[in-house]
Amino acid sequence: MQFMGVPLLSILFPSGRDDEGNPAESSSAQVQAMAANAERIRILRERLGSISWLMRCLSEFVARKANREDDCKGRFWEGRFKCQALLDEAAVLSCLAYVDLNPIRAKAAKTPEESDFTSGQDRIVSRQARRKKAEAPNVPTTAQQRMIDALQRDELRDAWLCPLQDTGGDRRGLLPMTLDEYLELLDWTGRAIRSGKRGAIPAHLAPILRRLRIDIDHWVDTVESFGGWFHRVAGCFDSIIALAGSLGYNWLKGMNASRQAFAAPAG
Repeated sequence: MQFMGVPLLSILFPSGRDDEGNPAESSSAQVQAMAANAERIRILRERLGSISWLMRCLSEFVARKANREDDCKGRFWEGRFKCQALLDEAAVLSCLAYVDLNPIRAKAAKTPEESDFTSGQDRIVSRQARRKKAEAPNVPTTAQQRMIDALQRDELRDAWLCPLQDTGGDRRGLLPMTLDEYLELLDWTGRAIRSGKRGAIPAHLAPILRRLRIDIDHWVDTVESFGGWFHRVAGCFDSIIALAGSLGYNWLKGMNASRQAFAAPAG
């Protein structure tokens, strides 16, 4: 994993620093010494596979920089991260929309395309770039070529994201819906949240929500309240029941919210 083109581990845990205090590259001798330490390699591999360890390292790194700038001490965030198990596609779609519409709920943006630092914005920018690039002339002028080069960069904005639909390659899609359908649903939901007027789900989008067993009447409320309604797991009621049983529990937090957010299975 890299940060601004530099291996993340080299930033967080440098083997040494230069005269200006910046991380220095490891020498061949240091690399060989580490490679010969089997126990150290085992520990590092475990940490590389742990999201908790990654967030601990990132939080500490950011906190130290912020505290130096503000001349203060203490933790930068309340906790490392919040982790919820999304048990089915209904939960995935609800959570995806909830995160992408965070800036709109916070009144920091008016539309998904203005919502900086969201996956929704990255998907929109890439989609627009692909469409404009397809319309570019086969023999562009110098100015047009510069525009095409810029579009090629924008086209890669969503390269880090999992595609919404299966593309037939080695990357599995998230949901049984197209990117255009998701972005249209996201736009409508964002407008409903911002205006405070729920209205009716557009007729051509309603079947998607029904297919994913999402309660149409409570869709906007589910997106707005997803973070508070669900704790460690989110999904349809029977999905949560099944997980609770496998863990030896009779109940998990979020089951009551699930009854409202997600429809019962057909039949």
